[in-house]
Amino acid sequence: MAKRPSLATFSAEQASAPVAVAPVTPATTKRDERVKCTIYLDEHTWRALRKIAAANDVKLHDLFLDGIDHVLNRHGQPVTTRR
Repeated sequence: MAKRPSLATFSAEQASAPVAVAPVTPATTKRDERVKCTIYLDEHTWRALRKIAAANDVKLHDLFLDGIDHVLNRHGQPVTTRR
């Protein structure tokens, strides 16, 4: 039965082989400009919002954004555009 190669042999082979490295460019999307926020809801409210979202074929996130838009409008603040 043949011996397995040692790690020293493996690393020596890897060191001699040239490796091409692609330059790393930072992602610059709208997603990077957003701030994360956590919301805590009681179970009754969460279930009610889920039902509303399902009935309107939207995600809960869309309902949250609608609510935020409503509060901003009520206080005379500009509403940001969404995708």
